[in-house]
Amino acid sequence: MTIENIIDAVDALKPNPYTDAQKTAWLSRCEGQILTECYLMPIEDVPVYDCSTDSGIVPLVPPPYDKLYESYICAMIDYANGEYNKYQNTMQMFNRDMSDFVRWLTRLYEPARRVKHNVKLGGIDYGTTGAVLLDILPEGTYLFFLTCGVTTAFNSGVSDTITLRDEDGNTLISVSGQTEGITRRAARLFGLKGLYAQNESEGNPPTEGRAVFRAHYFRQEPERGRWA
Repeated sequence: MTIENIIDAVDALKPNPYTDAQKTAWLSRCEGQILTECYLMPIEDVPVYDCSTDSGIVPLVPPPYDKLYESYICAMIDYANGEYNKYQNTMQMFNRDMSDFVRWLTRLYEPARRVKHNVKLGGIDYGTTGAVLLDILPEGTYLFFLTCGVTTAFNSGVSDTITLRDEDGNTLISVSGQTEGITRRAARLFGLKGLYAQNESEGNPPTEGRAVFRAHYFRQEPERGRWA
């Protein structure tokens, strides 16, 4: 589910007076806790979701464990309403949902041993044409986060869209190449997959531009067997 879907589900379950911006902030806080405590991500790499631009993003935790986002927002609503007995109940539900997710994650991937952060996949520049294979993920990999850094802006004139797709054509990250900066996105990519980068430009061929992709992932050892 996207952030918008999660908020809609919460509103249907627990009607409330709080804005989508406030509920997005609560979800973002939950996501940050998961990234730092479960995925051991450096705090400087943790994104903060903006309701006006990020409502279509799919958060990190995969189903069926993504229900924890709904239970967390429900708990925050109860707390903000001053309904502390309800808050205790909804926080217990969130803690149970979180525990289920953590057991799944640690049983398969043992994050403290197998996490890899900011692994450079490769990059593209203004002279790159078509889709370029950057990397083939090792078998048994769970890629959970991506960053795209536009280090030099592309200048085709009309638009430059930098994308990273898997071998099935699914878009993992898409950013404007005409603005320098770093974009971070949660991902859910399991198994052996090729990763392809491309600049889709309109206008004159660009004469400058550079983008670099990095990944955060777990490498599962073959003997654990589930995705090896």
